[in-house]
Amino acid sequence: MAIFVGESKNSDSAKCALQINYTVKHIVKPIVERNLSSLTSKGYKLKHCVGVASGKSLIVRGGVRGNNDLVSVGRPPNIAAKLSDIRNDPYFTYITKDVFDRLNKESKYGKDDRLMWEGPYLRDVGGENLHVYKSSWYWKP
Repeated sequence: MAIFVGESKNSDSAKCALQINYTVKHIVKPIVERNLSSLTSKGYKLKHCVGVASGKSLIVRGGVRGNNDLVSVGRPPNIAAKLSDIRNDPYFTYITKDVFDRLNKESKYGKDDRLMWEGPYLRDVGGENLHVYKSSWYWKP
């Protein structure tokens, strides 16, 4: 879970999501497959997905002294978590229409001016019908 703030929070979060995709595909997955070949031989596939939503949330520190954590409460972290459960290869990033509508050009289009996002698609996300976009693109960090 990550929280982005500021004027470009939607673009920054979408870019970060695409960078996570690059990192998993080109760094993490090869290391896992090389070092844990027994998993691969048994059909295990490393899968991931990043969900991005935008809006107001409450961040609370919970727990006891020496054993606490930050907890995100609200609609955006809930939606982002549900989007990250999709894992529909080759699409590893899902963003809400609210996020897409606020993306800057760099986070919306590739270097060849092709749109990096497909959609919008109407999707049930935690009992709520939302317009979402998906991407199979990667962004090298």
